[in-house]
Amino acid sequence: MNTSPKDSVDLIINLFSLGNALLIGVGGSGKQSLARLAAFASSLDVFQITIKPNYGINDFKTDLNNLYRRAAVKGLPCAFLLSDAQIIDEHFLVYINDYLSSGEIFGLFTDDEVEEILNSLRSEAKSQGYNESKENIWKYFIDKVRRNLKIVMCFSPVGNILRIRSRRFPALFSGTIIDWFHSWPRNALYSVVVRFLDDNKLLSNEIRHAIANFMADIHIDVNQTSIQYFTNERRSYYTTSKTFLEYIKFFQHIYENKQMKIELEIVRILAGLEKLGSISAQTAILQEDLKITTDEVNIKAEKAEIALKIVTAEADKVAKEKSFADDERRKIETKKAAVEKVQAACAMELAKAEPVLEAAKLALENIEKGQLTELKSFASPPETVKFVMNMVVVLFKWVDENRIIPESQRTWTEAKNTIGPVEKFLQRLKNFQVAKVTPQVRAIIDKLNATLMKISKTDSIESLIQQIAVKSAAAGGIYTWLDNTLKFHTVYLEVKPKQIALDAANDELSRAQQAFSKILARVQILEDCLTEENLKMQRALAEKDDAVRTKERLARQIDLAERLVDGLASSRIIWTKRVETFKNDLETLLGDVLLASTFISYAGYFSRSYRINFVNKWRSAIVATKVCQ
Repeated sequence: MNTSPKDSVDLIINLFSLGNALLIGVGGSGKQSLARLAAFASSLDVFQITIKPNYGINDFKTDLNNLYRRAAVKGLPCAFLLSDAQIIDEHFLVYINDYLSSGEIFGLFTDDEVEEILNSLRSEAKSQGYNESKENIWKYFIDKVRRNLKIVMCFSPVGNILRIRSRRFPALFSGTIIDWFHSWPRNALYSVVVRFLDDNKLLSNEIRHAIANFMADIHIDVNQTSIQYFTNERRSYYTTSKTFLEYIKFFQHIYENKQMKIELEIVRILAGLEKLGSISAQTAILQEDLKITTDEVNIKAEKAEIALKIVTAEADKVAKEKSFADDERRKIETKKAAVEKVQAACAMELAKAEPVLEAAKLALENIEKGQLTELKSFASPPETVKFVMNMVVVLFKWVDENRIIPESQRTWTEAKNTIGPVEKFLQRLKNFQVAKVTPQVRAIIDKLNATLMKISKTDSIESLIQQIAVKSAAAGGIYTWLDNTLKFHTVYLEVKPKQIALDAANDELSRAQQAFSKILARVQILEDCLTEENLKMQRALAEKDDAVRTKERLARQIDLAERLVDGLASSRIIWTKRVETFKNDLETLLGDVLLASTFISYAGYFSRSYRINFVNKWRSAIVATKVCQ
């Protein structure tokens, strides 16, 4: 029989070490909570069955089967916690009774399961000194189950069920150590209240202890009255530790909420009274502000008018300059169209010569380095080859050194020097700048070319190329390049006057565009000035509008303030009285809440006469505390 929660925990821990336990107490007395705490302290896992809609005997047997395996095969200590609410079929207790009496439950395992268990424990049982017979190994299994599996039943003494179970299932009582859960003693009740109220900043230490004494006395008094009530009315009423804890929490909740609500109401009404008192003073300030604002409106209206005139003048300037710019734009567009026409014509002419250039490049790509090396090795080249290289020497001397080489210097040695490294020579041919060839140089080349054709006795370029290529493949390729380069040069000379005219037109167009850019810059400056002046005007208008709105707002505020003061004159008196009422409520709030929470927590089950007696008794007790008026 326990006297305090600590004693209960210590007792149940001892029970776990000794065997199984039967905890008897009304619902809410803390049986399961203390059992779980004690199991944790004893390093036992807690198992409870999970009641589902179709849970029955077979499910219960399955749970017991698993518990047996867990306790013996796996060797895990466990506490099986079983409460009244979980016994949905009294047959459950038949199996519990069997376990408590002998440890064995008939029909719990199939033959295959028994064989499996015996095999899994054979080595372990042998190591513990048991022989290998099935009976001894099974005995070892049951002994291990009883060591590791603790049954803890939590039953209520209310009604006849406990008495009936004691007759039908004697092992529930003879095979367990019984612990009765009674009410907490007064000192425990007092300590619990003090602990719960420690964090309440609204209550002083003296008041907390007074409330703790009151609540402890009330709980004990209600328990005693319940006995008398059962004697007189034959109706049972039980108060538990859970009832007491809920009573404390309910009191705290109601008191804190009511205290906060009343204080908020007082703050709200006082704020309203303060606001009402300041309205009259604010009205005079508003009237002075209205006078100042009216003067500001007049000044800002004049500024806005001046800004509007400036913007109008600037807009006229911008319009004139834009008109002039539009005329210039049209002229430039006409010039640009003419330039583009000439440019297109030049591009068309040059495009016709593109195949010639491609042929020249192809001729160079067909020349092999070995062929050039062979050409350089000639001590005395054929006349046609010599003429080809003389033309190359004339072109390169002019382009590279800007001089016409005399005929006397056009020797084969000079030609070989011009060739130089073959790779570099090929690159020079590919990068040759035909535009640098002047008409004078072209005349020399044409003369050499005419002589070449004469000595070759042919008028056909194709025939001439074949003759040269027979003598030297490299010279044939070089002449092919020369022929196509000269053809391109002919086109270039035809296009050059047009290109010069085009360049002049582009220069004129560029100057016109530069002049037009300056015009646009002037327009932009004027537009920027217009934008700035427009912004100034917008600011001036906005300031004027703001001042007008401020004036109107002040006028409305003054009107509202005057009407508010007149209309709330009577409300001031009412609000003042309400503040006094709320302050009085705060003074009696603690006692009122204590009485109300006590009544709601305990008096509801009793008849009217008992309730009236409770209220009178509790009110006197609250007044007697002297701190809960």
